[in-house]
Amino acid sequence: MEDVRKLLEQVLDETEFEVVSVRDSGGGSQSSDRRVSPSELSDVLALPDEFAGVRQLRVHAPQPSMLRLADALRCEIRSFVDPERDRIGHAFPTDSLVPEIRTRSSFSTIRPNGLVEQEFTSSVLAFATSLVRAAGIGGVERAVERLAGWVRGDPVKVHATTVLNNLHLRASVRVTHDVELVPLGLTTASLPRLPTEHGVSIEDYLGATLLKAQALASPALFRPYASDRERSVRLNSTSPLDFDVICRALSLSADRHVTWAHQWNDYSGTREFFLGTTGVWRRQGNRLQGIRYKRLGMDLQTGALEVEPSDDIEFQCLDVNELRAILQALPRADKKLAMAIDRWSRSKNPDIGLADRYIDLRIALESLYLKDFRQDKAPHTEMRFRLALFGA
Repeated sequence: MEDVRKLLEQVLDETEFEVVSVRDSGGGSQSSDRRVSPSELSDVLALPDEFAGVRQLRVHAPQPSMLRLADALRCEIRSFVDPERDRIGHAFPTDSLVPEIRTRSSFSTIRPNGLVEQEFTSSVLAFATSLVRAAGIGGVERAVERLAGWVRGDPVKVHATTVLNNLHLRASVRVTHDVELVPLGLTTASLPRLPTEHGVSIEDYLGATLLKAQALASPALFRPYASDRERSVRLNSTSPLDFDVICRALSLSADRHVTWAHQWNDYSGTREFFLGTTGVWRRQGNRLQGIRYKRLGMDLQTGALEVEPSDDIEFQCLDVNELRAILQALPRADKKLAMAIDRWSRSKNPDIGLADRYIDLRIALESLYLKDFRQDKAPHTEMRFRLALFGA
């Protein structure tokens, strides 16, 4: 890696960075700020902005120097480079603000438990440009060490993240060692980088709760377009990461209807390679329900938005031990009990009509109390009749 280190230092001395603010993670409404040197970069990126820190960096470096760096990089990572297309595969996104066509492509696989496995490919020149960007943000030594670790086989830390509806917490909750509930503030000035696309604005997140599950993506680097798909990226974790099961447990613990709105992968561990946010995934009908508020104001100096919640909004403190016990027990629940819990949870949904909520509760009672009767026998029919009669 010594040649890469030396060339990276030389390129960085000749490089200027253009800070680009992006209104949404789809890349729309870009506005360019002034160009800065590497020594000024950290101060500029530390400044707040009205888009919750959604920024990208355009690298301006001499082309001959970049080509020499790309050649040295190609030698170091040749086992991960497709020789025909001169592209490298990686398990983390990189900014694509370089002057060439189709610098980065991605492929996503959604697993049944809600995890999304992503893999990306870039040209070697684009990947070298990302390395210059990472060196400008975190320093040459850190960038080269990260690259060397990935070549050795180190995985990439990923937070599988979803935003929850109808759950507002007073403080963070550590469910397991790698699953956490994180409440978001009531002003956009306190929000982290969040994806804003598909009709979701940054203020919609105010007062919401994030569910973050840590996983490891590996391999960090791989040769794309291989004939077999054994080298594709996998996410691994020791904790239960089924978002539906976790929401079911939260519903029972919080005594309310908790659902997830949309999900994305947070690559904060490789932030110097990618300052933006990745795309989101959602199921049909899942949408983020913003907090109900009685006042929405704006700080005239910073432009930050701030909400005052409605009086009926309840900020909760969950019993962590109870939540963990429920989460451990739910995977062992039979289908009838799981259906009863789902229907009971839906009956707590304030956004549906009273008649539909009653029907959900009726189905929940049938699933819970009649599950030991065979449906083709007389006792089952009799018990259903009594439940309907006395329930009415």
